[in-house]
Amino acid sequence: MKGKITKEYLGREGLRSIVKVSNICTICEKEYAAQNIYTSMYCPECAAEVKKEKTRLRVAKYRAKKLTEENKIEGL
Repeated sequence: MKGKITKEYLGREGLRSIVKVSNICTICEKEYAAQNIYTSMYCPECAAEVKKEKTRLRVAKYRAKKLTEENKIEGL
């Protein structure tokens, strides 16, 4: 589930409107502003932790698969 995107109108600067776009992190529920606010679900701090956790899971799955393949080869 994506975080809640909020827009806050800050006024005008010449011909441009200034709008602050922010998002709410789905883990810590902290408000943050990132470069690509519409695709991010986590604040930068939580995003780093989520990335590490996904990497741990992916590598563990890879190592388990590699270990079973080596056992099959040794068994022949």
